[in-house]
Amino acid sequence: MNWFQRHHHLRPVTPEDKPSLQTFLRKTIYLHQHLDWRNALDWVGWQPFWLAEKDSQIIGFLASPADPPLASWIRIFAADLFVSPSRVLAELLEKNLEWHREYGKVSFIASLGLSDWFSHLLQDSGFHHHQDVVMMTYDLNFVSCQTPLLIGGIIREMGIEDLPLVTAIDNAAFEPLWQLSQIDLSNAFQKCTYKTVLEVNGKLVAYQMSTESESKAHLARLAVSPEMQNKGLGSALIRDLLEHFILHKGLQSVTLNTQSTNAASLHVYQRCGFHLTGEQFPVFILPLH
Repeated sequence: MNWFQRHHHLRPVTPEDKPSLQTFLRKTIYLHQHLDWRNALDWVGWQPFWLAEKDSQIIGFLASPADPPLASWIRIFAADLFVSPSRVLAELLEKNLEWHREYGKVSFIASLGLSDWFSHLLQDSGFHHHQDVVMMTYDLNFVSCQTPLLIGGIIREMGIEDLPLVTAIDNAAFEPLWQLSQIDLSNAFQKCTYKTVLEVNGKLVAYQMSTESESKAHLARLAVSPEMQNKGLGSALIRDLLEHFILHKGLQSVTLNTQSTNAASLHVYQRCGFHLTGEQFPVFILPLH
C-alpha cells in the first residue's frame, strides 16, 4: 500500500453518493466531463466508478464504464482543489483498470483531451495520442452536393421504433471506440430536433440525427450500413438536412465533427460543402494489456 492509499480511502461509488458528488462538482475546478448523450452523474450505478475520500470527505472520483461493452471512455474525472490531481487520477485509474481486467470486455480506455491540464495528466498516466476529433462547418457559398439518390430510396422521419435497427447500423458502421449503445441513441433521439432514416427498397440502411439552436444546427450523428456505403446515401442525408435547416428554417450555419483519421467521412463532408474550422480535440488511448 502506497502513501496515498494509507492516507486516503478508495471505494466504488454507490447511488447514495450522488448528492455528495453533485455538491463536490459545484466547488472544484479540476473537472473533466466526457461529451456524450448523458450527464456525467447518470453513470452512478455503473462500474467502474470509484472515489477517493479523506476523513469521510470526497477528494476525487473517476468513472470509465463501457457502454456499449467494447467502448470504455473516461466519463468523468474530478479532484479537490487541495490535492494533487495527478496522484488522484493515478490511484483511481488503477482501480478502474483492475475492474476492467477482471470483469470487462474492453482492450483500452479512451479519453478526450478537452483541456490542456487534463491532456497532460493523461499523458503522464500512460495514455498515448490516438487521433483528433476535428470540427467542420458548412460553407453557405458552396453549392450543395447533388449526388443522385439510389433508385428505390426514400428519406423519412425517424421514429422511436426505428432505434433497434439504427443501433445495429451504427455499431456495424463504426469501430468499437466510436459506437453508441441503444441507450445513448435513445437519448440522442430525445434531444435532436431533426432525425431521419434512409430506406432502400423498404430496408433501413442509413440515418442521421441533428440538433439546433437559435442560429445554427449541428449534425450529431450519421451512419450508413457498411454494405451500402459509397453509393451516395450519406450525401443524400446531408443534402436533405442542409435543405431543412438552411433553406426552410433559415439557420446561418451547420456544424459537425469527425475523426482526423476518417478519410472517407472527411471526403464526403468536404464534397458536400463543409470545411475544417481548425478547432480540434485530441483522443487518447490507454491499452489494458
